[in-house]
Amino acid sequence: MKQILILFILTFLSMTLLGQKQKLPPKGRYYSISKTQCEFPKQTGKLEIIRNDSIKMTIYRTDDSEMFMYADHFIGFISDWDQKDEAQKIFFQLDSLVTLLFQNGLMTSDLLVQAFNVENKFINHKGDTIDFTNHVQTKVVKLLNIKRKDFSPNYFPKNFKGKKKFLLFEIWATFDIYESGWGSFPVFDLYLESEIEVTESNLTEYLEKAEIKCLLYIGIQI
Repeated sequence: MKQILILFILTFLSMTLLGQKQKLPPKGRYYSISKTQCEFPKQTGKLEIIRNDSIKMTIYRTDDSEMFMYADHFIGFISDWDQKDEAQKIFFQLDSLVTLLFQNGLMTSDLLVQAFNVENKFINHKGDTIDFTNHVQTKVVKLLNIKRKDFSPNYFPKNFKGKKKFLLFEIWATFDIYESGWGSFPVFDLYLESEIEVTESNLTEYLEKAEIKCLLYIGIQI
C-alpha cells in the first residue's frame, strides 16, 4: 500500500536559542516557537489486557482510556486466498509485541494522545503566531499497525549515542474507531532506550528495562 506521509512537523525547529529575539522567516515559510517535547515517563497505574479470542481482538486498558486491535482489520491488506489465516498470523505477532510494550508502560492510549497534543506553534513572516496544536480528547485509540524501523541518525543525533541500546518503532494509530487504514491517520515514532543492547533473543528483558526516549507525532498518513 503506497501512501504519502504529510509531515506537520515543519523544518526550522529550534531556529533560535531561548532568550534571543526571534528572527522572522521569509514569506511563505514558518519558524517553530514551541519547544520540542517528546520524552514521556513510562505509564503507571492500571495496565489491563482483555482478549476476546472468538473475534481475535485485544483491548489494552489504562485508568483513563483504552486502545484496541483486531485481526480482521488486516484482511483488507492481504490479497492471498488464505487472507483470513494470514491476517490472524499478523494479529498474533503484533499483539505479542504490543502486549510487551503496554505491560512495561512504553505504549498506551494515554501516551499516544499526549504525544499527538504536544504544543506546535509557529510564526510567519509577519510575526503572527500560527497554532497547529492538536486538541484531541478521546478515550479510545485504534491501533492499525506497528513495525520496527532502522535507527535514523537524522533524529536527535547528539542525544542518541550508542544506538545499539536504542530501539525505534513506527506506530500507526487513529482516534476514529471506524478508520480502516485506507484513509488518513496519525503516525508516531517511538524511540526506546535501555540499559542493555537489544538482540533477537532478549526483547522481553530489553523492554522491561527500557525508557521512553522520545514518542513523537510525525504527521498524517493518507
